[in-house]
Amino acid sequence: LEGDQRNNCVIGGTVHVYDPKTYLPTDEIAVDKNGNPIVLTKEITLVKEGDIELGVGDNINGYSQGYRSVKFFVIDDDFKNGRNQSNDLPIFRYADILLTKAEAIVRGGSATNGDTAMSLFNEIRSYVTAPTIDHTPSLQELLDERGREFLDENWRRNDMIRFGTFESEFFPHYKGFPTANFDKTRRIFPLHKDIMNTNPNWKQNPGY
Repeated sequence: LEGDQRNNCVIGGTVHVYDPKTYLPTDEIAVDKNGNPIVLTKEITLVKEGDIELGVGDNINGYSQGYRSVKFFVIDDDFKNGRNQSNDLPIFRYADILLTKAEAIVRGGSATNGDTAMSLFNEIRSYVTAPTIDHTPSLQELLDERGREFLDENWRRNDMIRFGTFESEFFPHYKGFPTANFDKTRRIFPLHKDIMNTNPNWKQNPGY
């Protein structure tokens, strides 16, 4: 999105050195071990050598493929003083509460405290200086916004399952494996037999 500060969480093209105090890129261009400017490409071409390795190649061309997430990048100096790293990793964020509430309203829940799905949605957009909306967000817009807001925070799989897009959105990337089982029952794991044996009233998850 134009003006969205979250765009800075992903780097591509010519890479600049980041300031560890402000977490913002500087004018200094990052270079590889040979002194060449690092330029990351969006496209990734996999190289398969036999049946053992699958990668992009152990060379500068391979290293330069693919954009990088720097949302929670590690600062080397943090490791020089024991384990007192400063790159805190959030477990549950206020933004998640806002978007979950907006989703609940769109799905038919009752609004509280004068909030609307649009106002909650725009509260997220405003703090990252992204364009606001003038309508009630659709479920697709909410899913897309969660993808932007929670990039690299390990929520995407849960969101895709809840929105019913897990198989259609995720698995086509694995089209090279046509025999893979994409049945929706595989969204959750079976209960272990030891758990089942503790109570005769337990029922196995569907499909197992």
